[in-house]
Amino acid sequence: MDVMYISDEENLWLANSAYLILQVSTQSSDFNRKIFDEPLQECQFAPLHLNCFSQSGAHNRSQPMTPLFSQVDQMIQASQ
Repeated sequence: MDVMYISDEENLWLANSAYLILQVSTQSSDFNRKIFDEPLQECQFAPLHLNCFSQSGAHNRSQPMTPLFSQVDQMIQASQ
């Protein structure tokens, strides 16, 4: 246990880490749940304006890291 990091193994870890994350997600109770109620072909899409800059003009780094276009992102934009 003298060496916790081995640079030669980094590429192997990076290549397999996605498979590890996906495999762990199969253990979730939501794994087989449908993401959307309706098929995407039947949905009506609307343009969404994304304000990537705060009022000062600089990028707002204090916002949490949430997926783009998430409901949380929409709530944050609506509250500003």
